[in-house]
Amino acid sequence: MSASRASSPEAPMILLVEELEPLCTRLKFTLESAGLLVLQATDYKEALRISAARAGSIDLLLTSMRLSGLSGPVLAFLLRARRPHMAALYMSKNLA
Repeated sequence: MSASRASSPEAPMILLVEELEPLCTRLKFTLESAGLLVLQATDYKEALRISAARAGSIDLLLTSMRLSGLSGPVLAFLLRARRPHMAALYMSKNLA
């Protein structure tokens, strides 16, 4: 997939959840540059609100393993109650 490809309605929809706003913004830019559609949340509560308000599909949850108040896998479990076909990919800032 070309980095210059424009987003299209057929492009996968990603729900990006990252608490560090500069990192979240950079990830969103990178994903959109690859032609993907991105919904951005900076915490799990916002991610739950975005998912509940969205009538269309969300193909992928891209989230930190650790969020304040909730883990990424638990967030995926909660979101999959309404979106059972949504995939999840977890990120970690831990280097050890």
